[in-house]
Amino acid sequence: MWRLGLFFALLASGCASNVGPDGIAVGGPCADEFDCLTGSYCLRGFDYPSGVCTTNCRASADCRGESVCADVEGGVCLLSCAVDEDCARTGYSCRELDMRGATGRVSACTGR
Repeated sequence: MWRLGLFFALLASGCASNVGPDGIAVGGPCADEFDCLTGSYCLRGFDYPSGVCTTNCRASADCRGESVCADVEGGVCLLSCAVDEDCARTGYSCRELDMRGATGRVSACTGR
């Protein structure tokens, strides 16, 4: 029985790592879609140094974990932040961006 508990604990901890500076769903670096979780894709360009795994969104409720829906690139989930150190990736900083699906702004990690 304890093995089943251990299995679920490991499964849950693995899911949590999908979002963050190394996340394969949202936030992690990528060269192409194969570096990201199925259902996510690699967003590349000047604003996303070393690429960033992301998903499309219409509102922050569509985003996983500690990510928010920013009104850039047609609506994408980016890591939420309060200070630059939250971004924890070279070339990224915490920026105020327009929120997608609602009025207001969100703080998200981007290379801008």
